[in-house]
Amino acid sequence: MENVLPNSVSAPPPVILPARLDSAGAPALKDSIAASPGSALVGSDVTYLGGLCLQVILASARPIVDPSEKLSEALALFGASSLLQETASTPASP
Repeated sequence: MENVLPNSVSAPPPVILPARLDSAGAPALKDSIAASPGSALVGSDVTYLGGLCLQVILASARPIVDPSEKLSEALALFGASSLLQETASTPASP
């Protein structure tokens, strides 16, 4: 008999953030994050980040991976760069 790990061991799929994170999109962002507990937020498509969506992201306490340049700049302006997950700082295995 083959040993199979339960699905709960694997990481949940990430939440892909939409391009425009403005006040009109805050309720949908909140729902999307709530529907995927424990998953990281992928910010590669983000072109705009507004204050209300930033509040939703901060409240989620989720890391942001693969941020776009615009998202990185906006987080720096808001003083929230700590949300970005450092991936480049970990050396690759030989």
